[in-house]
Amino acid sequence: MSTITEDDWYTKYKPVTNHIDPNASWGGILFETYGDELEYVKTKVDENRVWTWLEGDDGSTSVSAGYSIVNRLGYFITEEPFTDLNQWWQAEEAECGECDTQRSSGSCEECQEWQVGASCN
Repeated sequence: MSTITEDDWYTKYKPVTNHIDPNASWGGILFETYGDELEYVKTKVDENRVWTWLEGDDGSTSVSAGYSIVNRLGYFITEEPFTDLNQWWQAEEAECGECDTQRSSGSCEECQEWQVGASCN
């Protein structure tokens, strides 16, 4: 497995906005694991543009290149395709700079602020 930083992932692969749900998590880029969103995700698998947000046995989360079903929390679709199916990055919890809520990277569930990196502001 080769790791990539979250910031490098955003810069290199350019996640797309979820056009199906205007209130999608992670600042609008997470696709759900069911319904219309899942059906859309499946149309992008062969293009190597699907990334899976996974939860490990220890409760940690990571984002891995490719479409996975086991331990999935959601999906991301990127503008740029990956070439290495073994790429991943650790989704770390951080404290929201706006409301001090613990959260994973992406949007804060409490105040809805969002920014790549460790804090919301």
